[in-house]
Amino acid sequence: MPLIAGIAIEFERLSGRNAGRPVVKRLVWPGLQFQRLTTREPDLEMCATAIAALEHVRDDETVRALERAEQPAPVEMAFIQ
Repeated sequence: MPLIAGIAIEFERLSGRNAGRPVVKRLVWPGLQFQRLTTREPDLEMCATAIAALEHVRDDETVRALERAEQPAPVEMAFIQ
């Protein structure tokens, strides 16, 4: 698995640096078409849900305590309701 992930990352880096070349465009095209099929712009309801979730997290006492302490936030935080 790490080998496949490493190859994929290197392919992404190379395709980003050489995006204007015709060969790279042909190699990247299937992935871009798949991305086009599987993603879409969020509608207003999705945006409202995301904003509400962000506001809920910002109002959490643990987050406020960390902000008051002026310490960097931990990499991972668990919110248990």
